[in-house]
Amino acid sequence: MNIEHLQNKTAKNWLKTISLASLLLIGISCSQDELVSPETDDISLLNTAAKSSNSVQLTYSSGSLTASAEQSSNPIANIDDDSMASRWSANGTSSNVYIDFETEVTIDYINLAFHRGDERKTSFSYWYSNDGSNWTWKGSKTSAGQTEDHQEFDLSNITARYFRLKFQGSTYNDGETTTTWNSVLDLEVFGTPGTDEPTTTCNATTPSGRSSNATSDSATLSWNAISNIDHYNVRYKATNSSNWLYEYSLDTNSATITGLLSGTNYEWQVRAKCGDNSASEYADGNGTFTTEGDDSPPVSGGSPEAIVGDFWKITLPIDTSGNGSGLNVTTYNSRNNDAGESYDLSGVVNNSASEFNSNADTNDYLYVDGDWLVFKAFCGGATTENSQYPRSELRGLDSSGDDSYFDMDDHQELEVVVKVLEVPTERPEVNMVQIHGPNDEPLRVEFNDGSTGSTQGLHLTVNESDDNHNNVISYSIGQELKVWVKVVDGHLWLELTNLSNGDTYQTNYNVEDETGYWKVGCYLQGSITYCDVKSSTSFCENGGESDDYYTTGAVAVKDLSLIRDGQTYK
Repeated sequence: MNIEHLQNKTAKNWLKTISLASLLLIGISCSQDELVSPETDDISLLNTAAKSSNSVQLTYSSGSLTASAEQSSNPIANIDDDSMASRWSANGTSSNVYIDFETEVTIDYINLAFHRGDERKTSFSYWYSNDGSNWTWKGSKTSAGQTEDHQEFDLSNITARYFRLKFQGSTYNDGETTTTWNSVLDLEVFGTPGTDEPTTTCNATTPSGRSSNATSDSATLSWNAISNIDHYNVRYKATNSSNWLYEYSLDTNSATITGLLSGTNYEWQVRAKCGDNSASEYADGNGTFTTEGDDSPPVSGGSPEAIVGDFWKITLPIDTSGNGSGLNVTTYNSRNNDAGESYDLSGVVNNSASEFNSNADTNDYLYVDGDWLVFKAFCGGATTENSQYPRSELRGLDSSGDDSYFDMDDHQELEVVVKVLEVPTERPEVNMVQIHGPNDEPLRVEFNDGSTGSTQGLHLTVNESDDNHNNVISYSIGQELKVWVKVVDGHLWLELTNLSNGDTYQTNYNVEDETGYWKVGCYLQGSITYCDVKSSTSFCENGGESDDYYTTGAVAVKDLSLIRDGQTYK
């Protein structure tokens, strides 16, 4: 802390004393809630910490400070560099900062300084954990929006090893303008250190003898054990990615990581930790490995269950009375336009699913073709209650088998190979993979063949926006595309690989919805809807394009696997 900052802080404390005394003298009574209200004009009364006389600034090793996201020019290390001229920045309403104190500590209060903190009010919540995986919410705070200097926030004595701040964006002082960006100049944590903190640091030894044994989607990493090491941390990433993923607190000299992309080069680091305390040191050991490619025959195929696995239901463009089946149908007027659904994949393919009327030809819209399961929809098909878009698709279920949303903070992961076979005519687009949220679409992967003047290629919708996500990777009808999506702790990673030409695309971002559900198949969303199918014609009145009702889109799917709430379904 520099002298100028110390002087400012002393002055603030003096002003705080004068302000409180003045209020008492003139007979104004204030509750504690009023004293911490962000609506007050007196900065000295905002978020004032009930300090303990025993609190000291807590320390931690540089490797123990991480973030779920960071702007490349403003990394997380900047909030711990004793400089108010640098900052950490991340975009998203769920941007997390983590500290591992490496032993149990008691956190009394924190000091936070915000970039543009004199014009923005930043909201955040704070959490604690004893294992780094299961987090408990403790409370929420909002900054004053009147200073770039440190502000104190009382955290009511959290006792834990792991500490997390979840930043949720900022509001300008006009009360109307908002931003999803979070920018912190400095963070200081005060409290009581753990009782086992030593007076001197120990010297960690760089791990040696590193090796790896990779399959198509997993790798076992190992290294020589070190006698004075308390535990190890491992992190890994695809070579062409900037995002590290973590395996924390391993007490053995090996780690097995899963959910990897086949045929991909990876880097990994093992960090050897000696001493279970905040004064400990880390030593890094580096390594690389490559997962096996896709030359071997596919592990799934031949039946709907083998291709798709468990934990899905199917929606078809046939209504619940069976109307609309048969691709040569010549009328749609008799349909009730309530799309049929089934939990029996095999029954749908074999035209025996009990959820459908006996006159429904379900295998026109879901059928096996070699190793692929083909999903087909047509533009005049029946739709679900709240949609104007026909589809033939899978929708993921929750861990109890119910049709509901998953939690974006839990580990969700999907991998699938898809192949576009047909697109409609007027706007030739199909959606293959999607996460649908309660408020918007956190993710949509769709293809347009460019035949009507639109940009040809694969397009993304990210948090309900397609800005800067057009033609992210080259793709043509009939090419195989591997899609890998991972969501954990409110952050999403996406990798697309065109298996036909080797092109790849990667991105990651914070998800704005807290819940969502998976969708895979052929969804004519954003493409064409038949304007007369629903009683409301608002789609056409707002510029939507109609097409011949029998025009179809089709997507083939294979090798679909899902990790749902930490459990794997294949």
